[in-house]
This record gives sequence, C-alpha cells and structure tokens, in this order.
Amino acid sequence: MTKLNVTKRMHKFVVSLMLIGSISFTIKGATEKLYENPDYAVSMTPNLFPTRVERTQDATRISFHCKYPSGNWIKVDTTAFLVVPDSDIRLSPIAAEGLILNEGFQMPENGETDFTVIYPSLPDNVREVDYIDGSWKILGIRLDGSKSEGKTVIDIDRWEKEHYKPYPGVPEKFFNPGEAIISGVINGYHPRSGVDNMLVYHSNPVTSASVPYFTPIASDGTFSVAVPMECPGYVSPAGFLNQWQWYYAEPGRTLEIVLDWDDMMRSEYDKRMYRIFRNPEARFGGDVGEINAELAGAPLPTDSHYREWASKTVPSEAADRIAEIFKKDSIALERYISDNGISDHSARILRHNLIGNYIDNMMLYERELDYLQYDDPDAPALKEPLTSNFFSFLNDVFRDDDIWFLANRWMNSVPNRLAFSLVMNDDIGAGQVYRYEFMDPGFAFLRSKGVSLTSEEEEIEKTLNSKIGTSEIVDAKGLEKFWNMFNGTVKTIAARNGLESELDSLWKDLDRNTKSNFYDAIPENMRIWANNIKQFCGSNNVPILGQVALTGALCSYGVLNKEVYAYSEVKDILEEIKLSDVIPNQEIFAIMERYFSDWYENNRETLPDDERGHVVRDIIAPYKGKMILLDLWATWCSPCRWNIEQSAEERITLRENPDFKMIFITSESDSPIDVYNDYVSKNLSEEESLRIPGDDFNRIRDLFHFNAIPHYVLIGRNGEILTPDFKYPHHGSLIDSLKFYGL
Repeated sequence: MTKLNVTKRMHKFVVSLMLIGSISFTIKGATEKLYENPDYAVSMTPNLFPTRVERTQDATRISFHCKYPSGNWIKVDTTAFLVVPDSDIRLSPIAAEGLILNEGFQMPENGETDFTVIYPSLPDNVREVDYIDGSWKILGIRLDGSKSEGKTVIDIDRWEKEHYKPYPGVPEKFFNPGEAIISGVINGYHPRSGVDNMLVYHSNPVTSASVPYFTPIASDGTFSVAVPMECPGYVSPAGFLNQWQWYYAEPGRTLEIVLDWDDMMRSEYDKRMYRIFRNPEARFGGDVGEINAELAGAPLPTDSHYREWASKTVPSEAADRIAEIFKKDSIALERYISDNGISDHSARILRHNLIGNYIDNMMLYERELDYLQYDDPDAPALKEPLTSNFFSFLNDVFRDDDIWFLANRWMNSVPNRLAFSLVMNDDIGAGQVYRYEFMDPGFAFLRSKGVSLTSEEEEIEKTLNSKIGTSEIVDAKGLEKFWNMFNGTVKTIAARNGLESELDSLWKDLDRNTKSNFYDAIPENMRIWANNIKQFCGSNNVPILGQVALTGALCSYGVLNKEVYAYSEVKDILEEIKLSDVIPNQEIFAIMERYFSDWYENNRETLPDDERGHVVRDIIAPYKGKMILLDLWATWCSPCRWNIEQSAEERITLRENPDFKMIFITSESDSPIDVYNDYVSKNLSEEESLRIPGDDFNRIRDLFHFNAIPHYVLIGRNGEILTPDFKYPHHGSLIDSLKFYGL
C-alpha cells in the first residue's frame, strides 16, 4: 500500500495478470483452508500486515491490516501482484472487500483499516506467495499455516546476557590508533530480503575523512567489520533500510549489536509519516556495549526544523530559538542522567553530543542565510546582519577545551561547518589572503600580433615586467587591484583588436599550469584563521575544536588539494604551518601528516583482486585502452543531476574522442527504475549508463572510500587508477580537467 495525499495523487500498487493454465474466476465457494496471522519470510512494508489466508477451490483470499496517517489515501488496483517464488505464476486481484478495487480509499481517523484482496485460486502444492507493490513487498507469505524457514530469530534477552561485558574503563590515551571490531546480528533477517551487505561509516575527527567499510551480511543475519580509528568516536551502519544509526566505539575494543529488522522498518516509517525521530531498538554487548546501552536510552535532541523558519527569522531571534531548544533538551538529558544512574563517562559523551547538535543547528542556520543571499535576497531573515555574536555559545566550548569533545556524535559535520563559518573568517578579523604571482597574462602575445598600446598601457606593461618572477601576499582588495591592472588591461587590448578567443585559449593554458593564488598562501591563511579563532574566544591558544577545523580544511575540504601539489610541496607547507604553532597539539598534527603520507605513498594504483575490484573490472572491460571517467550518481541527488546536465555540450565532444569513455553508475536502491529510465532517456540516452545492484555499488563505495555523491573516479588506459577522487570542475571545463591527466 502507498499513500495518496489529500488531493488524491495516488501511488498505485503494482499489479498485473498472467493466467496460468485454466483458472476459474468464481469467487463464491466454501472455505477449504483458513489460516490466521500467517507467517512470512520478510516484509519490506512497515505499514501492511497479513492477517488471514483463505483458500477455496475458486479463490485465494489474503486479508491485511493497514496503518496509515488519517486522511491519506490508499489504493489497491489490478496492478498488485501475487507471485509464486521460483515459478511463472503471477496473479492480479479479481475483487476486494473492505475497499473498492481500483478506487482510492481514505484512511479513517484512527489511521487503521482492514481489507481483503481476492485472487484466482492457486494449485494445492503452492505453499507460499509474494505480495508485491514495486519496492513495497511482503515476501514468502505462508499459505499452509507453517512457519517460514530461513528467518533469523534469536532470544534477545538471552543474547544480551551471553554477550555482556563490563566496560574496561576510559582509555588512558585519547589518541590511540587501532581497529574497532563492530559485529552483531539482525533479528528477523531473511536472505530473501535482497539485502546482503551494509556499509559502516566512520568520520575521522582530525582529517574529517568519512570512510565507508563494506561488510557482508551472512545468511543467518550476522555481520562483522574492523573499523580503523584514531580515537574514540561514533560509527554508523548507514544506508541499511534507509537508516543512519550511530553507535559509540573505541579503537582496540569490541562492540556487538543486535538490530531488529521490523523495528528498523517501523522507525523509518514513523519518521516519514509522522515525523517521529527515534533510534531503532538495539541491544549491545562487547567491550563498549555497556556504554552504548546507556547512550541509547537518552532522549534524542529536538529537531529544530530550521528549514521551516530560517528564511523568516533574523539572527537574534534564531539564536534565542535554538538556545531555547538546547535549554529544554539539557534539562531532559540531566534528568535522564540523574534518574538512571548513568556513568560519568557516558554522561560526558551525552553532554558533548547535545552541545555538538546545538553547534550544528546554529551553523545550519548560518548556511541557510548563505543560500538566501543568492536564492531570496529579500528574505526577512536578511534584514539583520549575521555576526560572530550569533555564535557566542561557542566560547564556552572553546574555553572548556576538552579533548573528549572530539568523540561526540556530530564530529562528522561540526568541523566542516566551523571551517567555513564567520567564526574563522572575515567577520572577526582579517580575511583570507592570496599569493599573487606576477606573470605575463598576455602582453608578449599581444606584441607578437603587432597590436598598438596606449602610453598608459605601456606603463602598466613596464610595471609588470619589473615584477615578473616575484610574488606578493595580498588581501581580496589587493588581488582585485592587480587583476584589474594587468589582466584587465590585456583583456581590453585583446577586445580592441578582435583577439578575445585567442587570449581566452592562452589563459586556459595558464590556468592549467598555475596553482590557485589562494592555495599558494596556505600557511598565511592558516595563521589568519587561527588568529581569528583566538580573537573570537579571547585565548592565547587555538582550542582543540578550532585545531580540527583547521586540519579538516587542509585534509578534506579542498584547501590543500592533493591533486595539485607534489608530496614534497605538501611537506614544505605542513612544516611551515608546524613552525607557526597554528596546530599546537602534536598528536593532531601527526594524524594530519599521516593522512597525507598515506595518500601519496600508499595510494592505490591498480584495482585489487577482490570482489570490489572485479565489479569495476567488469564495468570497464569493454573499454580497454581508453581513459575512463566513472560518474557515481543517483536520481535523487540534485548536485549529480546538475553536473550531468551542465556537462551536456562538453560530453558531445568527449563522445567523439576515441581515447575516452564516460560511464554513469547508479544503484538499484538509489534510483527507482521508472525515475531512472525517464531521466536517462532525457539526459543520458547517448551515454553508457548502468543501474547496478546495491551491494555492488556499496563495493565500489568501499573500494574508493567515498560516502557522498556525486563522486568521480578516473581510470587510465591500462586500467590503473589515475585518481580515486577526481575533482569535477563546477565552474570550469571538464575537458581541460581531463587534459591535466593526459587526455
């Protein structure tokens, strides 16, 4: 069943009819077999429950109990399949009771209803059927009163007792690299679900690198994965049944989990239908199981729903609103800690989690105002300027300077948001600077064309020639001044002589061979950002949270682009930063150094000989000898679609290049078939586009260590990995970026 909104837009059950042999359509007849609450293998439908099976000589009647929000519409029509597994039998309903076949039914006030769907009779030897509505499925409904085989069913209380371990104690060292072993079992799992793997994510709080680790799910619902960690923090078995669950882990220690299939389905349904946000039920064992049990019982932070009010609320009012939510949540949390005798360690983690959520909410509001500057400059929220005073709460966090704050649940986002916030940028101190390298932007080219210069233009050329080969650190105004003086003059002369297109080609060549001015001033900018943080919090030192915002900016946020610099250059830049004492914590700095060392010295050059490598090899095999760009995308991903649509013209040229192939890859779980086919027909009809099983897509995620899409991987002519993280040019030429790699 699926919902229809109040305007009766109806998402139909998929139904069809395939007559097998000679089938009677007479519905009336005595009940030969009746089974209450039939068992089933697995349900992918959290709001529909089979309650009765009746089998007669003339019909198969299946009754359901449906839960759906009051006022929403459901519909059963002649496109709701009853499928016999491993056969060609595929039936459509011939009648219904409790609702009218092919007509919408509005859910009553209590949000519950019962109905029966009637199908032609099935052969006596058929013992189970699948009820299918597109992605909504109840598989293996038993027609004989027996229990479904193959489902994982465990005694959870007994499991918890057998796997309980007392917590070994707070680690003596916060930074202590090692592997956290995450294992467990999914109660209610059945292999027929089609879900045979999941990804466990961990975000390094120092580098902000969020890495997925692929783990198979065995036929009995068990799983196990080793997650490398620098320090205690959170891991997430993410994307499994659309869930993002978060659990506390420590390097060198174990965490065992029992997840419940049906409750994960229900929690996702509650979130979508009723906006009730809760963690699915789980039980814990292993070294840190005791801590996770205490964390799991805590009240969740209130969702601020900032998108609903941000555009209408000025910063001072927004600050009060978010602070009020934090105050209410703090009271609830302290009550939970006190009433349940929560350990000091768990209490510290919970308090940091709540503070992290508070910071995240503030910075989400700041981000929304940034969007409004472009999307809706007249929005009421922009009537008042946003200043660093909005973030005054951060002073308490900075002054506390507890290293354990880095273990909080929100460290996958807070450092990123902080790195690009007013707290580190123009509002409270000097803005970022640039190293302007004096080079000829085209005077020699224009002279070679025999153009004439005015006396003023000749003076500008003379000034430039005296500076070529040198550089200066300038702020934004200084950069604009030099640009207008030199580049602007050359552009004016070229336009006067009809040489714009040739100058444009010359500038593209210069861009390809010149590092960005901002990147060449990285040490200076790190010092500026560090001083801004110190000025903001009134401290002589950069607090821990500020340090990881800086290291995250260097490692993962594009400031120190690994594809632009040679490793020797990176080491020189890091050494200069180290001498400036911008990142005084030696352990944090050492983790950042290892990040770059691992990337440059241990970067994968060939596809591995395992399942992950085989998936990619099979995809690229038809294009041996070509440079291949893999575009990992999904139909729901707007940045993915934007890049696809913006590159349409360039891709025409690229398709004509015999040495290049672009392959678009999405997963069956991310891109529904109808939506996928429609989008591909409109935008990718001339391209190689693949929709692969979700487990294979997860293997690609694990291989190239990415969690966000769009993601791009560039593979060389001999199958070598040129870069596992190709930087797609948002404002430049895709062709020019590929030429950098030798296309």
